[in-house]
Order: sequence, then structure tokens, then C-alpha cells
Amino acid sequence: MRILFVNDDGYDSIGLHAVADLFKDHDICVVAPKLQQSAKSHAINIHDEFSYETMSGYDYPVCAVDAHPTDCAKLALTKLFVSPDIIISGINRGRNLGSDIMYSGTVGAAFEAAYYDLRGVALSLHNYTPTAEDYARCAAFVKNNFKTICAVDLPPHTIININFPKGEPRGVKVCKMSDTAAIDEDYAIDENRVCYYKFVKARPAENKSDQFYCSEGYITVTPLKMDMTDKTAITILKKADFKL
Repeated sequence: MRILFVNDDGYDSIGLHAVADLFKDHDICVVAPKLQQSAKSHAINIHDEFSYETMSGYDYPVCAVDAHPTDCAKLALTKLFVSPDIIISGINRGRNLGSDIMYSGTVGAAFEAAYYDLRGVALSLHNYTPTAEDYARCAAFVKNNFKTICAVDLPPHTIININFPKGEPRGVKVCKMSDTAAIDEDYAIDENRVCYYKFVKARPAENKSDQFYCSEGYITVTPLKMDMTDKTAITILKKADFKL
């Protein structure tokens, strides 16, 4: 199978290679950012040129791209590694649960698979100080369940978002994403310089959601779709009195 690996932590990320190394018996390629690109969401660079470099020292092709995660996926799909069967994004250092998904470069890159009618998987570890052993445990799950990930009959333009808990998992939960804001945010301003403080206060997780189950020690598996239309709201809006 032809597998494209991307991420937002950078081409030399331990998590990325923990999973890629297990698939060296496949036709694989890593196309990932040259530098840390977390929280870039689905951004692409359309105004400025950027470069890429083929890196040595790996058992498979690795390209470091001086751009966003989605740029990496698009560049691979159109030029560097055309027609893969699946895109695997991650393993990310840190979770991508609930409202995190809106900002995630890991999920954004995986969503390029949906755009190109491919299978896409985003992988994230709910641990900000992970060890190589932590990543290896997550990678083993992906390897052991790879046939299922590829074979499951999902609707078009749908990807799979998998989050791993800190420590040994209690089990696996297929669940919805939480739709409540995960954290309270703040900024520090010193004259005209601004610093973002992300983790001010964590909010309670929505019951039976990805955030809830992963915090309880479960691996969470959540389908995400490219179509973000609120079909209930369409019915409501059609009754609204819009005028020219």
C-alpha cells in the first residue's frame, strides 16, 4: 500500500517516525513541515513561495517543507508522492479533541485526504511530555488496526480522528467530538507585544464525547466530515425572512 505521512510537529518528530517506521514494508513517504507548525489548522500558503528539502538518514523518503501542514499534504499529493492510498497525520504531541480540532494542523493535513477522496487518519497523543515508549504504544495500535482503518466503509469525504490517552489505555471508544470549548483562553500584552496563554482553565468535558473518554483513559475514534453544514439550521434558516 502507498502511504503518505504528514504532521504539524515537524519532519523529525519522534511521533511521526514511531508510526512510519512500522510501515517500511509498504511504499511510504514523509512530507512534513521543516519547523513546528502546530495550530495552523487548514491554512495554505498562496501568496509566497516556499521551499522543500529531501532529508537523509532515513530508511524511506523524507521531505522537509518550509510551509504549513496542509501545504505539505497538497505538495505531496500533486508533486512529491502522487496517488497515495491513505494519508496518516501524526502522531501529534498533544491532544486534538473537541474544539482543538478547529485549530489543529494535524487534523487539517488529514482533511486533505477527504478533499482528494482518500482515506485520512489523524493521530494525537494526549500527553505533552511523551516518551518514545508512549509513541511506540500508539503506533502499535495503528499497525494492529491498519486493516480495519483501511477497510471500514465510511461515507465520502470523511476522516478518522484518533486520540490516545496518557498511559495504558483502558479500551477503545468510538464517539462524537465534544462541541463545547475545551479551555478558557487569555493573552498577555506588554506594550504592543502579545503572548497567547492557551491553558488558563480547562472546562468540563461533554459527557460521552472524545474529550470525556480520552480523559478517562480510553483511545477515542471519531469520524469527521468535510461537510460542516448544520442541516437542522438549514430548516430554520429557510423559514427566516431574508430580503434583497
